[in-house]
Amino acid sequence: MKSRSDPRRCKDLLLLAWLLAPFCGYCPQAQAGQNGGVCVFQGNRFPKFSLEGHAPGKASKGRIDLTLCRYYRQKTCCDVVQTHAALLMLQRLAGSGEASTQCLEQWEVLECSICDPRVGVTPGPPLLCPSFCESVYTACANAYFSTDPLTQVLMPCSPRDVLCAKAKEWASNSSVFCQLAGFSVVDTRDEFASLAENACFDGKAEARGSVDEVVKTKQKNTRRANHKSFVDMIRKYIENMGVVIRILWAIGGLVLTAGVLHLRRRALSKKSAASVVLRNKQMQEQARARQQALYKASTANSAGAAKQDKRARDSPKAA
Repeated sequence: MKSRSDPRRCKDLLLLAWLLAPFCGYCPQAQAGQNGGVCVFQGNRFPKFSLEGHAPGKASKGRIDLTLCRYYRQKTCCDVVQTHAALLMLQRLAGSGEASTQCLEQWEVLECSICDPRVGVTPGPPLLCPSFCESVYTACANAYFSTDPLTQVLMPCSPRDVLCAKAKEWASNSSVFCQLAGFSVVDTRDEFASLAENACFDGKAEARGSVDEVVKTKQKNTRRANHKSFVDMIRKYIENMGVVIRILWAIGGLVLTAGVLHLRRRALSKKSAASVVLRNKQMQEQARARQQALYKASTANSAGAAKQDKRARDSPKAA
């Protein structure tokens, strides 16, 4: 019985492995494992990585530092080449594209998706989640785009483009729009869409930034919230005060203001007195220097006159 069941068990395992093979294509770990977790080219829509063939690392400072998408500095495949291209796209979108502020924010996240370390090690165009693609399309529906003549990719309109149209005129839905822009989108009709959504780029800040940067941002927001709550508490306390207490507070404020003005006047008077003393000292030194110069000049003149008299007396004797 045991010898008969072993071949069946092997066949079952092979069949199970064959059935699970398509699932691995959507796993970011499997994708990274296929190329060793190194940066790979994303397609003609994006510039090539200088770290192609190497693992993502910390962005270098200086001339090749990130000009955009700096929340990926701790680990990314990007450098100035990718971020400068993204910055140019944003400038075009803000200018000839006539995009709104919300559209610019969403498009910046979209352009920076290539700098996500998970996206950088995955071959092919960045895989976007349908929800994020929908948010980009909704925000930029009224912005103007045109097709690039070389790559045939939908890009923000530039002053040199002849044909520009709104995003909603180029594409009827978000998936088509993102695909025309050079990205790929999870197909919700696919039976493995639930697995693909775990690997797609959703544009969330927690997924993009490093842990330290996220913690610092949250701490900064907490400090701002605490400061705001403290100010609100003081304002409410003053509003609930009685008239007499408000008058006392006003008098106290006037007294403090008068004290500050008095101290400032004293400081100014001290400074003016010190400047007068310094000026007198400088004048005395200048007068002393002039007297010494006059004394030296008179001494030199008297010495010269004495020499001339001596020569005049000596000349008749010599004759």
